[in-house]
Amino acid sequence: MSLVLQPLASGSKGNATLIKGRLGSLLIDAGLSKKRIVERLRQVGHRPEDLDAVLLTHWHKDHTRGASLLCRRMGIPLYATPACMPAQKPELLRQPRTFRPGESFEVGEFKVESTALPHDAPETVAFFIEAQGLRVGIVTDLGHPFDPGLPARLRELDALLLEFNHDEELLHRGPYPPFLKERILSREGHLSNAQAGSLLEQSLTGRHQVLFAAHLSETNNRPEIAMEQILRSCHRAGRADLEVHLCLQDQPTQAHWF
Repeated sequence: MSLVLQPLASGSKGNATLIKGRLGSLLIDAGLSKKRIVERLRQVGHRPEDLDAVLLTHWHKDHTRGASLLCRRMGIPLYATPACMPAQKPELLRQPRTFRPGESFEVGEFKVESTALPHDAPETVAFFIEAQGLRVGIVTDLGHPFDPGLPARLRELDALLLEFNHDEELLHRGPYPPFLKERILSREGHLSNAQAGSLLEQSLTGRHQVLFAAHLSETNNRPEIAMEQILRSCHRAGRADLEVHLCLQDQPTQAHWF
């Protein structure tokens, strides 16, 4: 085993993803309560006190809910942007670490690159993480595939966790008030299945081993609709063999072991 990618929770109720290497581990986002995060980690056989760091993509509660308490209680370093860190009560943290979107840094064996994403939380970032010669991308909470160079960056990955938030027809017909629909559909909202599928189709190469479809809306999406789009995109890209997982909200998703 060189690397393990394991989503612990994904969706509007909370997001957290575990990345394990040979020598250490990272938690990307901590959007469940501290208690739930500890439970999920132990459920997949990982001790929370063994985390090398928690990395936050942005300050929305479904990505940060348990971060500060988890890091305070267990002395885990917390990495966040200047816009995200103040809400985490850094004065109470043993090891608050601030980085700016676009900066790279190292945590143990992991090389971490950040890049800014268009979302309605300032300084939202994606992470590209390398260890043991393998590269993983965590790309959620973006309103549109903003950067013409993004597909090229995604082509360098062995594994991709990518947002497939909503089906536009279901969102338009659904119960959300107009202002919330407009927010989700805006260029600082969330990726639709069609947008994510198009980005995936442009990005897939023979290097990719696995896709985790993340942040599926329980109200405005359906697993079978998202999967249909993914399979269509994989077929068009000549990658019908790609391993695909739909990330779960209420329990850990099956891990991928490299």
